[in-house]
Amino acid sequence: MSFLTQGFALTCDDNSTIGGIRRLFLINRDSVETFLASTVDHSYTDVTVADTADVASQWHQFEFADYSLNATFENSLEDNGTNFVSYTVTGFIPRQEKEKADRLQKAIKSCKLIAIAENNQGQAFVYGYDERLKTSAALRAGVNGETGSDLADRNGYEFRLEGRGSDIPRQYVGTIVASAGAGTATITFS
Repeated sequence: MSFLTQGFALTCDDNSTIGGIRRLFLINRDSVETFLASTVDHSYTDVTVADTADVASQWHQFEFADYSLNATFENSLEDNGTNFVSYTVTGFIPRQEKEKADRLQKAIKSCKLIAIAENNQGQAFVYGYDERLKTSAALRAGVNGETGSDLADRNGYEFRLEGRGSDIPRQYVGTIVASAGAGTATITFS
């Protein structure tokens, strides 16, 4: 069986990309029914949440210190033919305080999470869901805290998400409704 049918060419724009993650959106694994995979490319075009009457409370936007949010994946090829992908999303949240600690504690206690990470080019990618494992590929959250001894040392939380799946992250080209602090917003990724 052959899957590879064509290659791709790079343009000048491809050589001047910028890195970094701009925003991170999280949802409880149990709140997701399915992502709709495109039939033409490696993307998702829609997501169905379990409680459609309360869409606004499903996705939650988390903000991080500038240039600290990072999303990576690593493909592992095992001797027995197994092929899996390890996902890691990390970022720094400045200033330790009770409101942030409460939300981070809830993320840790969530069974597992699915993330949409929007990069600095405005493209969003799904971590913690794939076509073979579905929501079983969801991510676990962890938090480390730090406050240094010097006035210039960092004070805050190092947040991380980790998990395994069978696909490299798919780009999300659809709309979600997310809460960010006190309000909600409709966000469209293209």
